[in-house]
This record gives sequence, structure tokens and C-alpha cells, in this order.
Amino acid sequence: MKITKERLKEIIKEEIALNDEDNTVTENRSIDQIVDDMEKSFGDAHKDLQTFVLSLKQSGMDFQNAEAQVKALENVILNLQKSLQAAG
Repeated sequence: MKITKERLKEIIKEEIALNDEDNTVTENRSIDQIVDDMEKSFGDAHKDLQTFVLSLKQSGMDFQNAEAQVKALENVILNLQKSLQAAG
């Protein structure tokens, strides 16, 4: 699943709401829901990047930069999972 422009706008609005001037959290979702949503978003982005790299490879185009981005995202996902496990 790709992130639509509308969903990206929602994510940005949520981030702005979380980081408003007085630093109070105005999020209505539970922390568990936020984490679940983050994991899904990262997973979806990872799949899209893998598909993109495959398309580049098949077309004969240079895919090394995109492949590096896939690896970087994999590291982000792994680090997030480790952090969440450590936090309980």
C-alpha cells in the first residue's frame, strides 16, 4: 500500500499537533495504536522501496542509491523494534 498525498497530509498534521508550541500531546490515539501505525507505515514504505528497486533493476537503470535507501529503512525498522522491545 502506498502512502497517498492525503495520508501524508494527515501525518504532517498529526506531527504538528504533537509538537505544538506548549509541547502538550494532543493525539487521540493510544501509544500502542501509534506504535502499530508506525510499524505498518514503515513496513509499507519498505515494501514500496523494494518494489521500486526491483523495477529499476529490471529496467536496467542504476538502482544502487535506491537499494541503499532500502537498507537504511531496514535499519530504522530494526532499531525501532529493538527500542520498543527494550521499553517493554
